[in-house]
Amino acid sequence: MESGQADTAVSIRDAATAAYEQYGYTPMAVEEMVVVILANAMTVRAAVEMAAKEALREVQREARCVIARDCGSPRTYSRRFRDSIVVACGKFYNWPLPDGTRLSVATRTQVMKSAVGYRQREIGNARQAAFLEAVAAGMQDGQMVADAWTEAQLAGLMKEAMK
Repeated sequence: MESGQADTAVSIRDAATAAYEQYGYTPMAVEEMVVVILANAMTVRAAVEMAAKEALREVQREARCVIARDCGSPRTYSRRFRDSIVVACGKFYNWPLPDGTRLSVATRTQVMKSAVGYRQREIGNARQAAFLEAVAAGMQDGQMVADAWTEAQLAGLMKEAMK
């Protein structure tokens, strides 16, 4: 994202915060946002880009549901039958990468970028899991975190988990 777009996104967020604080989640707040967005060409572009990304995410979610629905639940079939269903449905070719590209038309660069992203999330998830496991280990059933740990202690546990 270019720096101008980042600044514009922040101004849209600031305008949304101001509209929400003044009107709540109401038609008046929406109207206030429309006025702010239309006042600047860069905010118009940023808002359209945000809407386009959300629309693509929605289509991607729907496509994943269609793949899952049309192919049935692979966990309910034998491995051999499941594999034949997967091939018949084209599940691998239709597999959407995180950027929305179908695997069948993805370039090597897109596939590698997706793999790297998944690997980075895997490392981050493992660290978060280690942190949460350490938090849970120092607690009794039914006890709340704030009753078992101070913020400083939690910071120490997080530091350990990040090693």
